[in-house]
Amino acid sequence: MHYKSTWNKSKQHEHTKDYSKGKIYIIRCECDDYLLYIGSTCQTLAQRMGQHRKVMNLKNKQHFKLYEAMHVHGKDKFYIELLEDYKCERSEQLLKREGELIREYKAKLNQKKAGR
Repeated sequence: MHYKSTWNKSKQHEHTKDYSKGKIYIIRCECDDYLLYIGSTCQTLAQRMGQHRKVMNLKNKQHFKLYEAMHVHGKDKFYIELLEDYKCERSEQLLKREGELIREYKAKLNQKKAGR
């Protein structure tokens, strides 16, 4: 007898992340110093920026402030920088720090304030 797995892939991915590689990044627009987005990841910054550039064209994501700005100004005008390495053990810790920096930088392109 075969059983279909009910394990959610995103939950599985969550448990396999290496939070010791956590980092907080900022995405800036070279044409407007006030267009800032702050995020967190355990990936390389190149991988994460590649994901943002890919996802910006999905219909269900195009309304996000970051992706709207990328469409208006051109995705090649946006670049990613490391704000800080943030080694931790759980996603909640990484998101909390992300939220602190969103508020500190007053990042206009963040929809939600992480870590609330």
